[in-house]
This record gives sequence, C-alpha cells and structure tokens, in this order.
Amino acid sequence: MHRITAKFYPVRLPDARKPYILYTKYQPCLDIHEIASKAALYNIPTQPEVIEEGAMIFFALANYLVADGYRIKTPLFSLKISIPGVYDGTETQLPDDVHPRGNITLSREFQEYLNKNVLVHIDGVADDNGMIAKIINRADAEAENTISPSSLFEVHGVALKIMSDPAHAGDAGIFLEPAAGGERIRINIKNVTINQPRRIMAIAPGTESIHPGDSYYVIVCTQEAYKGHGYLGKTVREMKSDFPVTVIPTDGASSLLAP
Repeated sequence: MHRITAKFYPVRLPDARKPYILYTKYQPCLDIHEIASKAALYNIPTQPEVIEEGAMIFFALANYLVADGYRIKTPLFSLKISIPGVYDGTETQLPDDVHPRGNITLSREFQEYLNKNVLVHIDGVADDNGMIAKIINRADAEAENTISPSSLFEVHGVALKIMSDPAHAGDAGIFLEPAAGGERIRINIKNVTINQPRRIMAIAPGTESIHPGDSYYVIVCTQEAYKGHGYLGKTVREMKSDFPVTVIPTDGASSLLAP
C-alpha cells in the first residue's frame, strides 16, 4: 500500500456544498532525471541513464505524433488534441484567439491501481491561512510596526489581497483591533490604495478614531482563497498580526484621509 497525507483546504468556489477540499500535503515535483534516479529504490533493474534517455525519446516522439493528430494511449494516460469553442458550421478557419489544446486523461488501469493501493491519511485543516509579517509607517519609515493618524501605512505578508462577493462585503476589509480590547475599527475601502497578495497600502483613520500611544492589532479579512489567483472561497479568511502596532504622531504630515 502507498500511504499519503492530506489536509483540508478551503474550497475556491463559493457555491460549493461544503467548506473544505482535501489536498495531498507533500507532492515533490520530479523531472525525468529525478524519476530515473529512483529506479533502484523501487526495485527496477534498468539503469537510470537508460530510463532517462528512453523517456526523453518517448516524449519527444509523442509530442510530434499528437501534433500530427494521433492519439497516444499508454498504461498511465491517454493524450490527444481537442479544439475548443462552438461553431455554426460555415467557418473556414479558427478564430485568431483559438488554438488546439492537448487533453490528457488517466487510464482506467492506473485509476484502478490508485483506488486499490493508495491509503489517504487525513491530517486536519491546513494552517496556510496567510499571514501579516510587518507594518511600515510611511509617515516615519524608521518606526516599523507603527501607524500615524491619517497617514499611509503598508501591510506586508502572504495572501493578503482583499476580495469578496456582495454577500460577504461587510466581513472583508482591513481593521484595527484595540490591544486593550474593544470594537474593531474598519478602514474605509476607499482608503486602501494598494491591494495585492503580498502588500496592502492604506490610510490610517484620523485622530477622531485613533490616538498617539494607543496600540492596535492589524487584521485583514478576505474571501480570496489562499493561493486562489482570484478565486473566492466559501468563507472569509482572517489574518491578525502577531504583534500590536503603536500609534505615533504624524509630525506635521498632511492628512491623506478620504472622506
């Protein structure tokens, strides 16, 4: 039996019936050379260099054959060309933005082998929720992990980009949570000037909301799936800084706060 470990990850599609999907935890990527080098480990007597050379020749030949319209069928997969799109039957050539695609399908024999011989160990929910690494105060770049009223600050981290569907718009955004306890302060989305996966730039609230000497945790809430490339998850992810930021005076910097 083969034993693999899988973890729960939030689903990318908001209309999914359940909130999680299982992904294998470890999937090291092997190239042809690395595959061949493991032959002895799996009791295959053929020399690695023979396996590597044969595999390279096979894939080079298959590349040309599939491009010539052949369908390749192997013990692991089938490979063929397909042409995307729908047509009215009078076309004489493909549209400029349409190109043939290669389609690969697992063989029935390989799928049956997986069904019978792979044991999946489920190891809880993945902790890849994203994270806040540091805060930079643009009013005083020397004072890291601080913010100043009505001034720009940057949040650096992973999987930060703020996104949501209309139903979750009220939950997504960037917030300041008082370290001493109390209600979160939402930063107006109009005051978020840069919204990227690894960097958010925003304008801090004015002195009517935050005061020099106070401390806050920065919280980013987004519905974008972790490593989702624009896909929305079923629920909103929340990332909270492990450290509080301290409010310091703006030192005469002009107010940037949007109404």
